[in-house]
Amino acid sequence: TGHQNAEPIDAALVMLRVWVDAPVSGDAALASGRRWVAPAPCSGDLQETRGRRRVAVRKAMVVSAGKNPNRFAAIDNGTNSTRLLIAERKEGKWEDVERINTITRFGKGVAETKMLSAGGISATLETLQLYRMKLDEHGVPTSNVRATATAAAREATNREDFFPRATDILGVDVETIPGKEEADLSFTGAVSAIEQSHTHHPAPYVVIDLGGGSTEFAYGVGQGASSTAAVSIPVGCVRVTEMFIKSDPPTEEELKAAEAYVEGQLKPVLQSIPIGEASTFIGVAGTVVILAALELALPEYDRLRVQGHHMSYETLRALYKSLSSQDREGRRIRPGMEDKRVDVIVGGACAFCTLMRVLGIQSIIVSDADILDGSVMSQAARRDA
Repeated sequence: TGHQNAEPIDAALVMLRVWVDAPVSGDAALASGRRWVAPAPCSGDLQETRGRRRVAVRKAMVVSAGKNPNRFAAIDNGTNSTRLLIAERKEGKWEDVERINTITRFGKGVAETKMLSAGGISATLETLQLYRMKLDEHGVPTSNVRATATAAAREATNREDFFPRATDILGVDVETIPGKEEADLSFTGAVSAIEQSHTHHPAPYVVIDLGGGSTEFAYGVGQGASSTAAVSIPVGCVRVTEMFIKSDPPTEEELKAAEAYVEGQLKPVLQSIPIGEASTFIGVAGTVVILAALELALPEYDRLRVQGHHMSYETLRALYKSLSSQDREGRRIRPGMEDKRVDVIVGGACAFCTLMRVLGIQSIIVSDADILDGSVMSQAARRDA
């Protein structure tokens, strides 16, 4: 049966992984960065990878529990990271089952070459193999999964080197979503979390999602409604770093050039987003949450402490100046820093501080909930329709 396709069944799928060296679980592989291979959904084919005898056999088998129709998942293939959220809907409310964030640099070099790199594609596909296993482990029906790709995929001319393989692994189509839809999904996820918190933050809201390759702005009143204005601009932590920051630590000239670039990209925001009407500004995505973790000096990331954290422009500006004065090692050892963001955190901080200065934003509320949460909600709405 090694070369037969297993018929889909509404039961949990079992992953059997045989290694020449010691077996490693998916979690351990993720933590250690160790490479492993899982086959595409419903495939029983033996897989050999790069000359090493790694064999992964995936069989559909009836085990104790079937799929849970109340569990939904979202996968976001961003420029810098590939992320997974599995959540369960209980009595109209959402509870996290698992969140995973993996730095894959999917869009490394895209701003310059307009091509997804072989390394970025490979790292992202391996991460999706892990995520497919997580979906099976937690009993998420395939019809409840939404997978998206954002700025890097929108720009790359060789996206077909990635999408068919990603779809084969996940068993669902990976959608390249436009910037305005990305902004709206981030708005839905962030505002929903803020409105459910115990602290009152008045509407209207502006959600700012600074990613690896782009930044999205969305305005609206919340209360379950979509944003009423949204825009995306080509500003992100990876893009700014690759375009301008060549020295370690960066030079004053490099930082000034980066700030000038960001400022020059903000005209569509000023034209489309009623900044002056907003009462609450919400910052989401990796750069912002790591800046919050750095201010809090967290020895390890704590989502509950970051969620809803208030940061003033003065605080963010001081962090930016401090980070940009340090070399890579100095930044790496700071409490709250994520190792794989060390090289892009200055570019991200530069971008966020510049947009706050130009737009006159005095403070933000940090949200760990973002496009993933919005995508989960959108997939539930699709299924319920």
